[in-house]
Amino acid sequence: MRHSFSLAFYSVVLFFFLIISCQSAVDPPFDVQTAAERRGTMVGGFGEYVMTHPEAERVLVHREAYAVTEAPQAGELPVDLYYPPEFRFDKALPAVIVVGGNVNWSSNVTLAELLAANGFLTVVPETLQMVKDDAPDQLIALLERLLEDAERLFIDTQRLAMWTEGHPSSLALQVAMDREAGFHDGLQAGVFVSPVMTFAQNSFEYDPAWIDPQLPVLIARGENDSFYEVKASVKMFRQAAKEAGSEVRYLEVAGGNHNWMTKYDSEASHQAIEAEIGFLKEHL
Repeated sequence: MRHSFSLAFYSVVLFFFLIISCQSAVDPPFDVQTAAERRGTMVGGFGEYVMTHPEAERVLVHREAYAVTEAPQAGELPVDLYYPPEFRFDKALPAVIVVGGNVNWSSNVTLAELLAANGFLTVVPETLQMVKDDAPDQLIALLERLLEDAERLFIDTQRLAMWTEGHPSSLALQVAMDREAGFHDGLQAGVFVSPVMTFAQNSFEYDPAWIDPQLPVLIARGENDSFYEVKASVKMFRQAAKEAGSEVRYLEVAGGNHNWMTKYDSEASHQAIEAEIGFLKEHL
């Protein structure tokens, strides 16, 4: 009797285990790489993020390519999409757009893994030439084209955020504050890390009217960041944002330099990264 009961019990357990296994094994509807495969093709670029996530290895990466006709970068631009672990490809996800230059830089790859492991579909478009050319219209056009495929790529167009670092921040700022961009109403937050907060390259002009007071912004800057354009532009932007009635959260990383997120592995840098991710979760 006891043997029959045990056999029946384990049969039920095995049955439910098989159901759960089948449910969790979902084939993506497009080609993907594992996180390890993607890291194998990254190149140097300001180092790797000092914080990782225990689930990062289970992130999946898909690459799209979009035609660009404008000179000087006519051709196809890659856009990498990092999907969270256990994602079943059956619903739209909040998406974080990373504007960070070269799509293959180690800083971008490891940041995208971290954000995806925290539950965000992380979108990394190639923007290096756009940054050099100070071409926000090109980035807007690329993102609008990408978001035409939002349903196929599982992007929630009403829950978008932008994340940017260093000199690409000027490009990202111009795009994020452009109220004419087709996706602007879906932008819920902006995270600017060690940023150059200018509305054009080498320009320190600020008009509060250029700043959308409805877009929450977090700025994180290293205490010992020696870049003049970072220190000056952050100060001027914060003043203009205050006049615009904009919500700007400012975070100074104790002891941090310009690349505190990749080259300053400290408790302060980890706390700052956690605060940035928390800011995204709060608004998305």
